[in-house]
Amino acid sequence: MSASNLVGQTFGEWIVVAEHDAEKQRRRRYVCSCVCGEERLVLAQNLLNGRSAGHQCLNKTFPFLPRNASKAICSTHARHSWYQMFHRCYNKSYDAYDRYGGAGVTVCERWFYLQNFLDDMGDSAIGMTVDRISPYGNYELDNCRWATRAEQNRNKKKHHFLSYNGERKLLVDWARTLNIPQGTLYNRVRAGWKEKDIISTPINTGKRNKKARTHAVS
Repeated sequence: MSASNLVGQTFGEWIVVAEHDAEKQRRRRYVCSCVCGEERLVLAQNLLNGRSAGHQCLNKTFPFLPRNASKAICSTHARHSWYQMFHRCYNKSYDAYDRYGGAGVTVCERWFYLQNFLDDMGDSAIGMTVDRISPYGNYELDNCRWATRAEQNRNKKKHHFLSYNGERKLLVDWARTLNIPQGTLYNRVRAGWKEKDIISTPINTGKRNKKARTHAVS
């Protein structure tokens, strides 16, 4: 591969985004972006001979990943999505950790290798990211798809649909109709209840009724 044709190429964790002042330097350098977002100037020869394959942020952040876990050729978007899965599930300082790893969501061991992830999911198109089909499930083949942001927003927990007696509503609408807290319905979904039981089972108000009866007698 020629050192003058590296823009858009991937070298380990580096994605070559631009050439840097090619006419003013003796040795060709490129602006390279890591999947984590950091950018650095890297010599073309170091990219080509493998001396520079990223700043090893992946192994530093996720030491449980095997060596060369991310060595695969794919689009920037697919690599970034794969990287973000681990941040959500295992990086406690990540903004959304509480909704993912903090809530018990994990990445299947097969996907610890980027190549396995690509073999199962295929490469992604621009604007597509990994979406869990069930917002209560893990990152694994049977529960993941490539989806647009709009599709993912429709699939959020608050947009979960339930059907009962021929009527289909959002979970939040069922909660409002039945006067049952949304959290109660979410917990029933996560516990694997059948849809008719999720909706038709009243809240256990035994303690509240007992207290009311006791107060009335006294």
